[in-house]
Amino acid sequence: MIGYKIFEIEDGKFYSYIVVGRCRVRYKKRGWTKQKKKKQGPFAVFLTKEAANLFLRNNKTVYVGIKKVKYKPSKEKQMWMYNPNSGHNLHIRDAPFGTRLAKAIKII
Repeated sequence: MIGYKIFEIEDGKFYSYIVVGRCRVRYKKRGWTKQKKKKQGPFAVFLTKEAANLFLRNNKTVYVGIKKVKYKPSKEKQMWMYNPNSGHNLHIRDAPFGTRLAKAIKII
């Protein structure tokens, strides 16, 4: 499937956007980046570039980029991330408009 992913870009490297602490994911420039089952929830992907831009308009921060991606849909129904301080998962209740969940992403 095709979608759009928002990345923080630092020194030419692509990282997950708006994730705190040690849960940050670095994405491969080539090939698939896959969800690590016990340490990270599904990846957020937007169906359209317009939905990604709408989200960014309301969440201005560091240098970001929107890239077109291929993604493999996740069977999970909710976003979450692992909290290394507590050893538990933090559930993110409300995904932004136009979000789909993915178990793997490839930048195209």
